Amino acid sequence: METGTVTAVSAEGFGFIAPDRHAGEIWIRPRSIDGGGQLHEGQRVEYILVVGSLGVEAANVRPINA
Repeated sequence: METGTVTAVSAEGFGFIAPDRHAGEIWIRPRSIDGGGQLHEGQRVEYILVVGSLGVEAANVRPINA
């Protein structure tokens, strides 16, 4: 599992994660969020990397309870 911080999220649930282990941002689709919940900017998450139709994106995204 990778970890990172949500940097942006739209009202529809699309957004980006700033990964802890490498530069750049990872794309999030609403269907990639475990449990169908909603993410918020600044929220810590864990996820796996997959290759989707738009390139590398996050899947199985779930909040890290700290």
